[in-house]
Amino acid sequence: MAVLFTMLQTCAEVRFLRVRYALHSGDTGRSSEGTLLEHLCTFFEGAPPLSRTLEHLSLNLVERDGEMVGVSEALGARLARVLLDRTRFPAFRKLTVRVEVQAWVASFGCWVLPRRLDDSVARGRWGKVFEAFDVDIGITNRGGLVT
Repeated sequence: MAVLFTMLQTCAEVRFLRVRYALHSGDTGRSSEGTLLEHLCTFFEGAPPLSRTLEHLSLNLVERDGEMVGVSEALGARLARVLLDRTRFPAFRKLTVRVEVQAWVASFGCWVLPRRLDDSVARGRWGKVFEAFDVDIGITNRGGLVT
């Protein structure tokens, strides 16, 4: 992850940034400490060169067995405090969140994308985290193994 943030420090004209939080299918960790969202908050708080031009941030995140991986309401509020501060990010207008919902299948020993899902519960859970934003939240559950 350090390479990503080092590279972003050199980008002064970025208007759109999409970041995907990918986890290995065998990884069972669910901690929010040291995660992508925490690192993004720290990066944006440091007033990077792209702070004057960034208009749209798109996050691809993961939910496993009903738990948001690496995300908490506190991190969502922290991200909102920095990105919605017009003195720091005057061009910022939009946050998009795409969530890949996964379920653990012990017999396979890995995470799968369930074929059927009532996404209203997941959408509500994620909407609460990013409620300070006028956010577009999409839930992905195509069905199949996570690679």
